[in-house]
Amino acid sequence: MRLTYVYPADPLVADATVRLGNYYYQKQSFAIAAKIFFNFQQKNPQHPLAAKALFLAAQCSYKQEAWADAIKKFQMVVDEYVDDKETRAEAMYWLGDSMFKSRENVRAYQIFKKLTWDYPESKWAKIARGRLTEEVFGNMKDEQ
Repeated sequence: MRLTYVYPADPLVADATVRLGNYYYQKQSFAIAAKIFFNFQQKNPQHPLAAKALFLAAQCSYKQEAWADAIKKFQMVVDEYVDDKETRAEAMYWLGDSMFKSRENVRAYQIFKKLTWDYPESKWAKIARGRLTEEVFGNMKDEQ
């Protein structure tokens, strides 16, 4: 923590910040971890760990059941990090799940469907295909 304040321009600050976020995440202090990860991504959007940090900030919101904030952050990962296929596929799944938990079933269905089309080989697409067969989504076909 001292490194980030005393030497803010040092190249090791980015790694120290991510480690600090991980510390709070593991301690289940999700509000603090979310703030650290989100601020890191905002200050370093091109850093190799930026996509993962933003994803972890969204996960922290998800774990706090702050669905609107989780949706916003997962959507940012999906929109801003198109080249990071692994993180993007995982973010799409959790985005759909967050939408489902906030009772936005149509949007959740659309996200899960898009995930299965964009990343059919990923483990997240496999899980999404299973979710799409759930009774809730099955009933949506009858309603449309």
